[in-house]
Amino acid sequence: MAHNTIFFRHKISGQRRVAPVGFAWDVLLAGPFAFLIRKEWGWFAVMLVLTLLTLYISNIVLAFKVNRFYINWLVANDYKVERVKRGSVDRLSDQLDMNLPTTRSVLFNETRVVRR
Repeated sequence: MAHNTIFFRHKISGQRRVAPVGFAWDVLLAGPFAFLIRKEWGWFAVMLVLTLLTLYISNIVLAFKVNRFYINWLVANDYKVERVKRGSVDRLSDQLDMNLPTTRSVLFNETRVVRR
C-alpha cells in the first residue's frame, strides 16, 4: 500500500482527486482494472494494451512508477495540493524531488472561479 496520500483540487473547476504516494499494490494485483475503478480511462487503455502485450510483466514494473506518473499528470493539469495525509507538503515535495503547488498560494485564490 502507498505510504502517504496527497489530496488535490483543481484550481478552476474545484474538482478533487486523491493520489497515493509509493508502491501501487492495486496496479500489481488488479492491473489495468485499478484504473477502471479510479475512472482513469486513458491509463486503463494504456495499461490494458501493455498488459496484453507483455503478459503482465509491465504491471510489475509500472507498480513502482505509476503513482508518480499520476502525481505529475495532476500537477501538469493545474491541480494543486490541498493537504497530505501524513507530514507536510514541503517534506513530501522533497521526498518526491518535485515541486508540489499548494492551494494556499495567492495565485490559486485569485484565479479560482466560483460556480453557482
